[in-house]
Amino acid sequence: MNMNIIKIKWSGPFSLNEIENSKESIPSKGIYQYIGIHPITGPETLLYIGISSVNLGKRIFDHANKAWFWDFPDYKVYLGEVKNSTEENINNAETLLVYRLSPPYNSQKINKNYDTKETIVLNYGTKHRLPFEVTNLPEMVNINGRDKKFEIA
Repeated sequence: MNMNIIKIKWSGPFSLNEIENSKESIPSKGIYQYIGIHPITGPETLLYIGISSVNLGKRIFDHANKAWFWDFPDYKVYLGEVKNSTEENINNAETLLVYRLSPPYNSQKINKNYDTKETIVLNYGTKHRLPFEVTNLPEMVNINGRDKKFEIA
């Protein structure tokens, strides 16, 4: 079996001012999460997960034209460095995290049936409330009424 293990080292929290003032020192590609107040789930809510493969510092501010961005301007931002950071791994990590965690301001990938190869996303570092492990393996265990066994080397 060819299992994909994606490791993400998270850092933060950063204020939007801190991100603005240190855009040059932020990695160019990776994944990020917005944490803030949500009218239903309250404070410290995972609101949005996003990625950038070009300029992570700039991408974080691309949301300024969204209505939700101004609901609570004191967001906390966590930055994720994808250790094996191919564009495919960054996209797969975002897709799986959004699909499993359902952040309220993500509109794409939230209902996507994650049907690529077996994947485990391992979150570590300062990750806020993200689970250590997010995977699509439970969906792949029962195939044609038979349990499929997985080995992780």
